[in-house]
Amino acid sequence: MWQAFKKADPAVKAAIIGGIFLLIGAIITGTFQLIKPQTGLTSPTSSPTPVVTSTPGSAQTTAAASPTSTVVIEKRTIPCAQSSCQVMIVLDSVGIDYSNGNMLWTFALGSSPGCTATLGLYLEDPSGTQYRVGGQAAEQFTLAPGGSIHLVAIFALLPTHGVAYQLHIGGGAFPGFECITGPSYGGEIYQTESFTF
Repeated sequence: MWQAFKKADPAVKAAIIGGIFLLIGAIITGTFQLIKPQTGLTSPTSSPTPVVTSTPGSAQTTAAASPTSTVVIEKRTIPCAQSSCQVMIVLDSVGIDYSNGNMLWTFALGSSPGCTATLGLYLEDPSGTQYRVGGQAAEQFTLAPGGSIHLVAIFALLPTHGVAYQLHIGGGAFPGFECITGPSYGGEIYQTESFTF
C-alpha cells in the first residue's frame, strides 16, 4: 500500500493527507462520532427531548437529549431550612447517564466561611428508598474564605419517568453542609426539593 501511495499523483497524495488531518482534527474536537456504543441503552422517556418538571417555583426545564445521556440545565438555588446558612448552594445541572446507569448532579457552593467541609445529601423516591451520594460530593473538600466550588454528586440510579424524587441536603443521619476544620458551624440543613423526570 505504501508503494502505491508513493507512486500516486501529488494531488491524490494531498487529498489523502488532508483527509487524514481532517479526521484527526474531528476526533480531537469530539465532532467525529461514527463509533459510538448504542447497545443496551434505555431511556426513561419515549420522547426525543425529555422534559423535567421541577417544583416549587420553576415551571418546566427542557433538556437536550442523546441516546447515551441527557443534561438538564436547572440553576435552582436550594434554600436554607434554618434561620440562616453560611453557604449558598445552587444546583447547576442534572445529567442522566443511561450508559452507566447513574445521574450526575452538579452543585455550586459559594459564600464560604473558609474550611474543609462535607456535604451530606441523598435522593429519596416515593417508597422511601434513599440513594446515597457518590463522586466529589461524597468526599471532603476545601472552600476558601468567600470562595466557591463546583461539586458533582453521583447517584447510582436512572430516574423513572413521572416519579418525583426528593433531594435532601441534611436531615436525619446526614449533617447537610458541615465545616470539619476551621470555623465550626455544625450541620446546615437545606430545604427538601422535589424533581420529577
